[in-house]
Amino acid sequence: MFLVNSDQGIFVATWKTLLQPAPVQVKGSLAEVLAACETQRLTLVVIDGSRLQKRALRHDGELARLAKRTRLLLADTDLDTEAELTALALGIVGCCGKQLSADELRKIVDVVLKGGIWVSRAALPAMLNHLRHATAPATAQQPTPPKLDSLTPREREIAACVAEGASNKAIAKRLNVSDVTVKAHLTTIFHKLGVSGRVQLALMLSDLKRPLPETPHRMA
Repeated sequence: MFLVNSDQGIFVATWKTLLQPAPVQVKGSLAEVLAACETQRLTLVVIDGSRLQKRALRHDGELARLAKRTRLLLADTDLDTEAELTALALGIVGCCGKQLSADELRKIVDVVLKGGIWVSRAALPAMLNHLRHATAPATAQQPTPPKLDSLTPREREIAACVAEGASNKAIAKRLNVSDVTVKAHLTTIFHKLGVSGRVQLALMLSDLKRPLPETPHRMA
């Protein structure tokens, strides 16, 4: 089930057309969207970002809570690079600018429905820079950050792979485990660190200014 959040008729009509033939619900407020997430399993929620203020991207705001419950796409946005990265760090799966064509929007929807994250061309260099910092060599004197102490050695390996941008299949192949095992570990990692997805995890590692330590042994 798809849900579109907007009180603008043109926005709603546009996204209903883009998402057809799937059924689409329409909610006018974020509070209504949150209530819908409590009672239904939503495949994707499209938020009308044209009226959102930067304060809507607070880590304790409604968008952050929504992003923990469902895949959230911001549309018709004019966010700058910093705001887009903030949105992605909250767990939002993509931000669609107002200038994008219908074909480009369909491509973005296809990407996020397959489990991917959409990053704009403008924000991509900054995102890659964050990830490079997350995987930069660490000095021997640096202690393991407290937030990472709760992770097992295998979970640290997988988190480090995510920070490098590796897919679940690539991680499974590298560590000689199944895709299902990788997904299970990621669910545990997200829960332990209080993050909602891969991008937020990668940005957390970047903010901590060090990669996860490597482990010399392999654990199932």
